[in-house]
Amino acid sequence: QVSSKFGIKMNLTRTLVLGATGGTGIRLVEQMLNKISDGTTTTTTLRVITRSKERFHKLFPVPVASPQDKPNSLEVIEASLLDMTDEEFMKAIEDCDVVVSCLGHNMTMKGVYGEPRRLVTDTIKRVHHTTTTTTLRVITRSKERFHKLFPVPVASPQDKPNSLEVIEASLLDMTDEEFMKAIEDCDVVVSCLGHNMTMKGVYGEPRRLVTDTIKRVHHTISNRIQPTQPVHFILMNTAGAAHPGGMDDDRTRFERTVMGCIRTLLPPHRDNEGAIEYLWNDVGLNDPYMEWVAVRPDALIDTDEVSSYDTFEKPKTGLFEGHESSRSNVAHFMSNLVSDKNTWEAWKFKMPYLCDSK
Repeated sequence: QVSSKFGIKMNLTRTLVLGATGGTGIRLVEQMLNKISDGTTTTTTLRVITRSKERFHKLFPVPVASPQDKPNSLEVIEASLLDMTDEEFMKAIEDCDVVVSCLGHNMTMKGVYGEPRRLVTDTIKRVHHTTTTTTLRVITRSKERFHKLFPVPVASPQDKPNSLEVIEASLLDMTDEEFMKAIEDCDVVVSCLGHNMTMKGVYGEPRRLVTDTIKRVHHTISNRIQPTQPVHFILMNTAGAAHPGGMDDDRTRFERTVMGCIRTLLPPHRDNEGAIEYLWNDVGLNDPYMEWVAVRPDALIDTDEVSSYDTFEKPKTGLFEGHESSRSNVAHFMSNLVSDKNTWEAWKFKMPYLCDSK
């Protein structure tokens, strides 16, 4: 921090200008350099990205652009914005506090009708994507097992050292304060919880792991955190659990009889049904603090690669005519729900059925 000429403490900044050699960009650079020179701005370094250093320095000769008393006040990067690699673009922008775009299209036939036609829009998207910090936080009962699956160099790469946070805890044993601290600054909560297919996992406690965790998430968000924007909650469920709102096709009498037996004999199935019933009946469609999607894959299988898959609003086959659903495809769809706004809006408050394409 420095004291300005008005006696106010201000943070020093680095400003990046895009489109610095256009009609408005030239005047902006000129005024910013003047302000840097006479100390009337908190910007100490002006960085520009231009397709031609030669043209830029004809407009701004070195003695003018970088005066002797402030020799490092200007940095010029020669590059075509949309052709820069992600690493080059991130390096250009990562230490900047302000980004100014004066980009536009030249009023020539090539400038108006040639490529890139979405120069301004695509650049804004790239700036936003580069400057938005995303952290993945996981709660697991064993850090050791997690890091065997995801070694640190893989899970938290050097260019994004804080991209992963691992909390070692048993979900239902966490105190209210610990649980709230784990989710209070999260925009999305994803549950892939399930029961191990062992005698202890099927018939031991907790029998309502999924349902009770959803309740806890909902109560914590709605009663304690009360965020300004709704938190997105994504649940991995199963095609065996019918839509509690009656949105699925009616099952046959035989299917209903079999499902009644499964419901009685297998507590994990009751838990899956209870989970989506809670979302539909208790969270509902109008909660101001939480929105949700419950993904219902069919018969889960393991594959290494993502393949073609289909999503529908309800199961497309009978209970005993199901299709395979690759776990990789389920994960791919759920990750799109996390990161893609259009995908989220398309499936919000729905229970999509997912199966691999034939």
